[in-house]
Amino acid sequence: QLAGFRNQLINGGFGIWQRGVSFSVGQAVSYTSDRWACNAPVGLTTTAAISVVAPVAVGFTYAIKNTGSNFMALQQGVELARPASNMQFYVGSQWTLSFWSDEDQTSNPANVKWKNGLDNANADALPVSSSFSNFQSTGETANGYTRYSATFTITADASTVASADCLAVILSVGAGQSATGFQLEPGPVVSPFEIRPIQTE
Repeated sequence: QLAGFRNQLINGGFGIWQRGVSFSVGQAVSYTSDRWACNAPVGLTTTAAISVVAPVAVGFTYAIKNTGSNFMALQQGVELARPASNMQFYVGSQWTLSFWSDEDQTSNPANVKWKNGLDNANADALPVSSSFSNFQSTGETANGYTRYSATFTITADASTVASADCLAVILSVGAGQSATGFQLEPGPVVSPFEIRPIQTE
């Protein structure tokens, strides 16, 4: 039996868009769908928008899409209740990150860091693990999307990053790519996406 509140990420299915549904994305971090921030490489810009082309067959109505011509970093920071503390992400704990994408992800490794805010200029960001494996397909497909996952072990102490206040999950999203269904959960097993009440989200 699966326990509730496994997913450490909020709005992982991109159902909430209180800031609008289309955004210009530059070098500075721009918040898009609630809790999700985007930024483009130095000197470049792109755009991000809601997409209704999603893996509906497995319960998703919306995705976020890079509608521009340059890649962007999509990230969410899981806030730490006490700065510079690992909290639930204690050293030695194992975590699995999964999501749905309409582009192949098997050549990309997971990217999770301790950060002081989501500013892309954060030079003190530190990977939470000494070793990240590439994403692998879970074998689940729907509506042109495939689900990918990667498991990693926390090896870094958040206190080594000055004023670290979050664990940031970061994904490079290419031009034209869409993604949804993000889940960061404890343990090595990819479980069904946790659907929580909209009031909770």
